[in-house]
Amino acid sequence: MIATLFFLVDQIIKFLIRGRLANGESLLGSGSFQIAHFENFYGPFSLPFPMWSVTALHVLVLSVALAYYFFQKKYRHGLIWIIGGGTSNLIDRLYFGSTTDYISFPWNGFWNLADFMVVIGIALILFTKENSPQPTLEKN
Repeated sequence: MIATLFFLVDQIIKFLIRGRLANGESLLGSGSFQIAHFENFYGPFSLPFPMWSVTALHVLVLSVALAYYFFQKKYRHGLIWIIGGGTSNLIDRLYFGSTTDYISFPWNGFWNLADFMVVIGIALILFTKENSPQPTLEKN
């Protein structure tokens, strides 16, 4: 439920940013932290990969995450965050040909809420007890 809410919030913010700011225009902040409009035509972290390869990889990762979510019990909490964030960015890539980012950080990276959702999902998969082997009681 929370991941779905963040997905919707991310899509609404992207809609507002695209409608009110030109690409590269800043709304709030200056220097190292800004709320700005940045269209990312490349891969994660703006790495220069061709759009077709990024989109294909995006679809592949989401397909695997969805399949694992529905057929396994492990990692469900993390996977739902990854699926929500990944779907939001995939919608951008398919519909607009780029991902709309709107938060700038000191290390000059542009992010959006969907990016944070993916990172949260990865952290949940890596660091929650849900993923630890569970003791079982076996009858002999």
